[in-house]
Amino acid sequence: MLLIKKYGLPLFLVVLILHIACIYLEMSTLRLITKLLLLPILILYLAAEPGKTSVVVYMGLFCSFMGDLLLTRSGEIFFLSGMLAFIGTHVCNILFFYRLQKGHPGKPVNLVLAVVVLAVISRG
Repeated sequence: MLLIKKYGLPLFLVVLILHIACIYLEMSTLRLITKLLLLPILILYLAAEPGKTSVVVYMGLFCSFMGDLLLTRSGEIFFLSGMLAFIGTHVCNILFFYRLQKGHPGKPVNLVLAVVVLAVISRG
C-alpha cells in the first residue's frame, strides 16, 4: 500500500493522459483498458490513507467503476445495469455532499423545487 500511496497520483495522471491520447488517436482497445484502470487506481490511492475518506465516497467510486465495466458489454441487461450503477454513484454523491453541509442544510423549499424540476425534466 506504501507504493500506491507514493506513486498512486502520478500513476493516475499517466493513465489519464494515456486515456485522453487514446480517445484522440481513436485507439479503442487501449482506451477501454485505460478507462477501466482509472477508478481502481483512484480507489486504491484513497484507501492508502485510511480514515480520511468516507465509505460513501468509496461506494460512489465503486458504483461508477461498475457502471463503466457494465457499459463495456453490449446488450440491454448490461446497459440497464450500468445505468443503475451510475444512479448508485449519484445517490452516494448526494449523500456525501449533504453530509458536508450538515450545519447548513439549506431551505426545504430548495429541495422541493429541485425535485419538481427533476420530475418535469424526466417526464420530457
